Amino acid sequence: MGLPAEQQRKDRHAGHVSFAEAQVKAGKLLPKDKETAVAMLDQMAESQPVEFSEAGVSKKVSPAEWLKGLIEKHASYTGSAQARRILDDWANSRARFVKVMPNEYRRALTELAAKKAEQLKLEAA
Repeated sequence: MGLPAEQQRKDRHAGHVSFAEAQVKAGKLLPKDKETAVAMLDQMAESQPVEFSEAGVSKKVSPAEWLKGLIEKHASYTGSAQARRILDDWANSRARFVKVMPNEYRRALTELAAKKAEQLKLEAA
């Protein structure tokens, strides 16, 4: 069984802080921007789950869990040393990945979610 959600959140936050501090030390992030970077990484970690089907079974996982699983499979299939290094330091490594989404797609998803929420509200009334 995995860690409780609150402990996972704290561990992710600690990884984000560590990553931001390393970026400041490397001169890639201004010290004044460290808190903003950590807050943004924390927010991204709480983003919407990814839903997909694999071997006829539907799964719903966070984007970070999906990415980690993909890297784990890659490491298993290829023996990649780089994938192993990423996984061995996952708390820090995951902060280096960014989720890229076109603005128009994000807007469309937001509109769909709002319509669905409104529909559920009307059905409940």
